[in-house]
Amino acid sequence: MSLSSLLIGYRPVIDRDRRIMALQVRFASLGEEPTRLSDLYRLMAGDRPLQSHTLLLSAPQAEFDAGLGDLEPTPGLWLEVPATVAEDPEHQQMLLLLHDRGMGMVLQGTPATQLPEELLAVFRLAMVDVEDERRGKEGEPDTGLIRPRTRRNTAVVQSGVDSLPLMEQAFSMGAYAVCGWQIPPLVPSDSVVGSADYLGVLRLLSMVDRDASLREIEAVVRQEPEIAFRLLQHIDSMGFGLSVPVQNFQQAVMFMGYQGLRRWLSLMLVSVSADESRRPLMLASFRRGLILEQLVGHGADSELREEMFLLGVFSLLDRALGQPFSKLLAKVRVPDAVREALVKGTGPHVPLLRVVESIEQGPTPDVLVWLENSHLGLDACNRAILATLRVVEV
Repeated sequence: MSLSSLLIGYRPVIDRDRRIMALQVRFASLGEEPTRLSDLYRLMAGDRPLQSHTLLLSAPQAEFDAGLGDLEPTPGLWLEVPATVAEDPEHQQMLLLLHDRGMGMVLQGTPATQLPEELLAVFRLAMVDVEDERRGKEGEPDTGLIRPRTRRNTAVVQSGVDSLPLMEQAFSMGAYAVCGWQIPPLVPSDSVVGSADYLGVLRLLSMVDRDASLREIEAVVRQEPEIAFRLLQHIDSMGFGLSVPVQNFQQAVMFMGYQGLRRWLSLMLVSVSADESRRPLMLASFRRGLILEQLVGHGADSELREEMFLLGVFSLLDRALGQPFSKLLAKVRVPDAVREALVKGTGPHVPLLRVVESIEQGPTPDVLVWLENSHLGLDACNRAILATLRVVEV
């Protein structure tokens, strides 16, 4: 199986507490021959850290092949099973076998006929598209609204939820979780930019940019309780191989290094100001930064890689903070090419930013156009996506 014959996209699964509980990774084939689901599973199974998000492998057109029976289930990697497959008696025995071996599975769509109870029990979740939910039963009008949940034994994830109002409606109607990007339109706000956390992060970013001393940085961190707590929490969760606990903030900064601290502060700039319904923005920002960094390749100099990471992380800052980039970036020192891409939508970095935006909406052929404009191949793009899926979340 060639990576150049696949289109890959991903989107978050968000629980009722507005936290990311999983990532749905979606595959489509460009070739005429169907891709085997077992091959896709093996492609995603390698070297996954246990701390990373659960991944839902979604490939509706892939062949539900006999090779699935030879798989060793990987913790945190689940299969989405189309309802048409679950209804097929030829595949039901395989589903029971996979369940017995510990394979996490999600039912995709609503079966046309009632499934046996023992078969329903193999699915941890059911993924139901919002458009199917709106249509309801045959002959009923499309009201444009999500219908109330009927009693089901399997927790339902509403997919295709692409706005905050739709997310709230899905939860009010009983959805266990929703799947989709709820990237809001830019609604100007005057209240967020002046928040203490936001200004504290800006102050620290400025100090890192001018190579302030560790003692100076520590003094500012000590004045920002939430930032200080998150910094120590981050060091503890990432596991820097420390034999003794970090004793003070100066040590924390020293262990991270100035470059590591700058990356972390850039992410904090998005997260400290977003309300709980916009938490997925932080995930999207982080993922954008990782993929852009991977797309320029390990052969690129560290300065360019860091520049691309910064572009991705800041690319949704206007939505998170309710301010246009022209105003936001007046307060932060960023490379000229990053500023041009975000403020004007022009410059050498724009095609790669459009690649990442297409991946979020994918799998879609639109990504091929932007890859061509970026002088990159689909194989390299897919390798970048798969590499970032193995990264532990911040």
